[in-house]
Amino acid sequence: MLSRLWYITISVTLCASISICTFWFINDMPVGIKAIGICLILLSIAIIGVLFCVITGRYPRNNKQEFLCDFKKAHFECHETGCYIFELEMADKNVWIMHCGEVFMRFDMRGYMFPKAYICTFFILNIHYITLNALHLKFFRLFYSLKLDEKNKYKNVKLIFKYNGKRKTYQIVKNGKSKVTILRHMILASPYQSLCGGLIFKRTDGKMNDEDYMKGSSRVMK
Repeated sequence: MLSRLWYITISVTLCASISICTFWFINDMPVGIKAIGICLILLSIAIIGVLFCVITGRYPRNNKQEFLCDFKKAHFECHETGCYIFELEMADKNVWIMHCGEVFMRFDMRGYMFPKAYICTFFILNIHYITLNALHLKFFRLFYSLKLDEKNKYKNVKLIFKYNGKRKTYQIVKNGKSKVTILRHMILASPYQSLCGGLIFKRTDGKMNDEDYMKGSSRVMK
């Protein structure tokens, strides 16, 4: 239901934006109508943002035990010298699975608009934990591209998505720096949109993990 509402809101926003831009230059168009149109667009964008955060927080749809993993302790095989490669196959429509050594992960992303971006974000997040906790960085650094610490072994990471006979490769970490796009940033920050502004600028207590992240916990130093 929320996913449908999200799509409808996006469609309405786009239509309203096109209409305002089309009639913007009509001289006899009242300024009040222009102002109302702009306000409606801004309101729609705000609603889209809220819906995005709420919907993103409901994924993956499967049991968290099927995808949670301690990346610091886990032993993944490197398929290239100095580069970790994780291959994910689409077992069902938007249900992705990964086997890497003894590690198995399953992501049920059915109904989500950006499944591959979400999964990329999941791996980035877990790699960020290692550096964030080791250096006690400020909390907001979790949501942006990050230069990893020397002891973080994930200096180069690629994700390969296999589906419908195709292969799509994303390098999420290159030469010790993660790659967080605007969309990935939005996904990363979605559980924390309600946090006070000052809270995210505090330093982590060195124990941040995926359990805390999914609960929207800050894990900041006292």
